[in-house]
Amino acid sequence: MIDDILSLIKSYKTIIIHRHVRPDPDALGSQGGLAYLIKDNYPEKKVCVVGEEVPSLRFLNQMDTIPDEIYKRRASDRLRYGQSGAHQRSKISERRQIN
Repeated sequence: MIDDILSLIKSYKTIIIHRHVRPDPDALGSQGGLAYLIKDNYPEKKVCVVGEEVPSLRFLNQMDTIPDEIYKRRASDRLRYGQSGAHQRSKISERRQIN
């Protein structure tokens, strides 16, 4: 499974990491940690994190603003991350941060 994930990461220039709606600290930490892990190991990749931003948890992970041309380029360019768990939060957030 790890080899499959690494193969996917290697095959794309842009990776957009989503996570579930109404994020808790675990979701934000996992999303941010995955982004930093990819950036550190693949510095040539464009890695972005997206989703609704929670003002009180902004210190954990701030969302990126994704221009339409990058976001719509190819849906398969997105590495989608989400946690299983609470049914109400299991939906993956499609929201892009808008400043």
